[in-house]
Amino acid sequence: MIVAEFLRKLNISKKPGAYSYVVLDCGGTTGNAKRTIPASFRADAVFDAAFGSNYAPMYQMVSGQRVTERLDKAEREIDDIVKHINARDIGMFINQAGRFPRLLTLFGYPLYKYGRKTNKFTVNDSCTGYGLCEKVCPRKVIKLENGKPVWTAPRCEICLSCLHRCPAAAINYGKKSADHGRYLNPRVKI
Repeated sequence: MIVAEFLRKLNISKKPGAYSYVVLDCGGTTGNAKRTIPASFRADAVFDAAFGSNYAPMYQMVSGQRVTERLDKAEREIDDIVKHINARDIGMFINQAGRFPRLLTLFGYPLYKYGRKTNKFTVNDSCTGYGLCEKVCPRKVIKLENGKPVWTAPRCEICLSCLHRCPAAAINYGKKSADHGRYLNPRVKI
């Protein structure tokens, strides 16, 4: 949602020779996510790359060799995308749409868009009040109160940065995330 809002506000006048593109990233499939790009942002090319899911409320987080394999594959995909961008190729370069992409986005996107409810976040007793959750929230809807995170808005991005970055693994979303582990890309340092 935050990216779509940014693209809607972006005022780009298409000058002759200008080239614009979008890279969709996903856990496993992008579905028909290209349709969620605002019409006001006229992309010359749309690409996608899969990095593996970090959606702990639904999936068990992978680790070890499986992470390495997924990241190596994603880096190869990014290398291909860079080649297309450098060549200023035009078109849809979607490789991760999955099965039934229109149906996936038709039903999945509204669930995300109108869902994203912060009341599903819980904090367990292992919370140390470190505050990293507050710092990493792109919507700035987490505030520490009495040393514990509190969500100050009814919705957020559900990026789960707070959940995955919490050094005490004290934040959960829904009933299953506590048992699904945490994921931090070992190749990214914040």
